[in-house]
Amino acid sequence: MPCPTNNPGCRPPAIPSCRDVGSDFPRTLEEVVRAYLRDRRPFADCEFRYWASHTSLADAVRAAALSEWSDGKRHSHQCRISGNTLRRAADVLVEQGLPHCRTFDDLHQEVGARIGGIRGIGELAIYDIAYRIGAFLDLRPELVYLHAGTRKGARVLGLGGDAIPMQALPRELRSLTPSEVEDCLCIWKDSPALLVR
Repeated sequence: MPCPTNNPGCRPPAIPSCRDVGSDFPRTLEEVVRAYLRDRRPFADCEFRYWASHTSLADAVRAAALSEWSDGKRHSHQCRISGNTLRRAADVLVEQGLPHCRTFDDLHQEVGARIGGIRGIGELAIYDIAYRIGAFLDLRPELVYLHAGTRKGARVLGLGGDAIPMQALPRELRSLTPSEVEDCLCIWKDSPALLVR
């Protein structure tokens, strides 16, 4: 059963800024992983269950592209994209449909091919929309996809490209799933913890 999105437990906790280095701020990769598991994994699991809970593929695709919670509020990652742009992306994905995808990578490529040319839809929106549709289809990333903040965090670790295999990551991060690493790299992209190993 999905978590209701008006439940405070299903909203992500505030993450301290990297400039607010207090006693609870992660200072090493081990501490980043512990903080993620404690503070973010419950929300990430809840979010995945919400996107998986739609009743049909068309409904899941439209909800994913519109980036809206059940209460009508937009996901913070897409708050700067106009509603018209997200509606256009939703219409394109629903009208064109998606072929049967065996992996998240296939799904990610199909979503990018269909809506990547829409002005205002960037790498983060493509990843997020594919991730949400993937939740419904039970397809999870096997690689760590880089975009915006995650790319910055990966650079600090000396990594680059469009996606990173888990084996290429520092040992400390390999206890997380690829989507959790993506989240960590984005959240703590400015953290000196990424440099301390």
